[in-house]
Amino acid sequence: MAGRKEQIDWEAVERDYRIGSLSVREIARRYEIEASTITRRAKKESWARDYSEEVKRRTRAGMVELATQHAQQDATECNTALRDGIDVAVETNLKVLREHQSGIRENHKRLSRLTEQFDTISAGISDMHEMTKATSSFEAIIRAQKLVISMEREALNLGEAEKTSDPLSALISAVSGSSVPVVK
Repeated sequence: MAGRKEQIDWEAVERDYRIGSLSVREIARRYEIEASTITRRAKKESWARDYSEEVKRRTRAGMVELATQHAQQDATECNTALRDGIDVAVETNLKVLREHQSGIRENHKRLSRLTEQFDTISAGISDMHEMTKATSSFEAIIRAQKLVISMEREALNLGEAEKTSDPLSALISAVSGSSVPVVK
């Protein structure tokens, strides 16, 4: 190693020595020279290893910045996933609400037909029994629809649900017009 003085990049050796992030042995290994040669030259030319704390400080700051960037990226990805999830939930809720509106419109048409039948039947009192049965059936349908809508809205957290201890019994009761115990 003694005959390589002219091939050694002493500016690079000095820079690495002053920065202080590498040991003298590591610098010697990199530049293929003796550690004692570096130490003698550093002493002769008064090289100070005073930048190691600055390197450490900047490294820590860089790590904090890098961690902050990763956290922001993770938060952005999480927010995107959250927004996508919210969009799906909103679409699901809107679909259910559109179905409810459609069912309500259909029942409104049925009610209009029943009203017309009632007007027709009321002219002939003898068919009033049939009209009463039809009206009772329609009322049961409306009660059942109201209960199902309430249960769906509760499941989707869209509003207050009817307070029932047993929703299935309440549904059967609404359809049949009477309370029937449900066997579980």
